[in-house]
Amino acid sequence: ARAAAATNAVPPPDDPNGAVAVLSLWEGGGEFVVADHQRLTYSRSVSAAALGSEAMLVGEVKRSLAGYTAGHPKAPLQAIYLAEGHAGGGSWAARLDATLPVPVYPFDPLGGLAAEGVPVALRGRFVGPVGLLAARGHGLAVNFVTPRQPRAEPNKVRSRGLLGLVALLVLGGGAFAGSKVMHNSLDGKIAKLSERKKGAQEALKAQQADTARIAAADEFRDRSVVWLDELYNVAVMNPDPDKMRLKEFEARIPEPKVEQRKPGQAAAPKPAGAPAAAGLPGAKPAVMAAKPAEKKPAGTIRLVYVAPNSTLPEKLKEFFIQDDKTYQRPQLGFGATAGGTQEFTITADVMKKPPAEYTRQLTVKFPEAPKPPPVDPDAEWENNQ
Repeated sequence: ARAAAATNAVPPPDDPNGAVAVLSLWEGGGEFVVADHQRLTYSRSVSAAALGSEAMLVGEVKRSLAGYTAGHPKAPLQAIYLAEGHAGGGSWAARLDATLPVPVYPFDPLGGLAAEGVPVALRGRFVGPVGLLAARGHGLAVNFVTPRQPRAEPNKVRSRGLLGLVALLVLGGGAFAGSKVMHNSLDGKIAKLSERKKGAQEALKAQQADTARIAAADEFRDRSVVWLDELYNVAVMNPDPDKMRLKEFEARIPEPKVEQRKPGQAAAPKPAGAPAAAGLPGAKPAVMAAKPAEKKPAGTIRLVYVAPNSTLPEKLKEFFIQDDKTYQRPQLGFGATAGGTQEFTITADVMKKPPAEYTRQLTVKFPEAPKPPPVDPDAEWENNQ
């Protein structure tokens, strides 16, 4: 900016050593800097959003002026030089000059140079490099164009450092080799444990299948009843076979319950605390003994008797009630009457009982064989003739 003032490209400030500002703008934002003679005293960046409109840019520059004035009240700003390539301030300078309290002068950083190939809109970006070149001949403390590289002095303990580095590399290599060996050993153990786990899982699946088959066999066995023994047992309990006759005997076995599952649905989980297979991974001792399963009826019977009154059927019902290990919930029903007799229906649930426990014996007396009639001798002689 001072080089431009020296060539009368822009009006020079009233005080050659006074503070002046340089404003440079580009599509990504900009920068507002203030220099007092040859010393940079203030710098503030301009955001890209401030270039959206004139009002926003004016507000941003005013905030920069306020920040400088607050920090340097005794060095008022004399002018603002706007780096742009438009002659006569065709871009921002004229609009900023009309609204700011400080005069704004545009200048072309490449003015007087052979820069015809550089577009006008891009010339303002060269204010920084051109300024460094212009200040190069004024004896700056630091040559920003070709700065001198610092020269490191030889270290006296370089050999010790190299020895320490070599020792560190040796220790690191040993540690790496040891960790590699340990890693390989652990990989081998993990592979063996994985094989054991796989074998245990296959054994568990096979055991579960066997358990399911045994459970199905037990369920089928529990559902079976020796109905011939039951029929004999009922005949023995009849208090009077001559007066109360058995008309119908019906036996039923309950249908097995089949678990209904949708396709792809897993089976119901085992209850908590179920013992795992011994010797397999994850096997835990049972915390408490499982409660004995409630015995369910193995079947039901329905007996239809014909008797003159309800005395004998009620007595038979009492026999059923007394034998509660074999029969549960006996019921007595009354049916139709005909010819001085009445039908009675007895129903009861039959519990599973091994054949050895059917110990009742039938004690009725068999009827005596009829005696032949006396023989008449005369009739027998006539028949022989």
